[in-house]
Amino acid sequence: MTQYSIKNLKLENFRSYQKKTSVNFGSKITLLFGKGSAGKSTIIDALQMLHASDVNNVDLFDKNSKYILSKQGNSRDFKIQISCTELDPEDKKKILK
Repeated sequence: MTQYSIKNLKLENFRSYQKKTSVNFGSKITLLFGKGSAGKSTIIDALQMLHASDVNNVDLFDKNSKYILSKQGNSRDFKIQISCTELDPEDKKKILK
């Protein structure tokens, strides 16, 4: 099975991220830190939603939920974009060690 490493996540009008926001991920580890209500959990929730929509074949645009919405938008306006790179076999061995 092919494995991927997340490079970048872009959010717009998704919960607390109303403006275009880009989060870069490190090649091995990424730490999310900040004050309370800064949006750390929203980043994890976006990744989980993308994963769940792929695994369960769910169209996120058909969802009408306050979970997705920012306070100033509607569900047709949000954007979640992810960039990934495929791990080569040598990288997989390093991760498993």
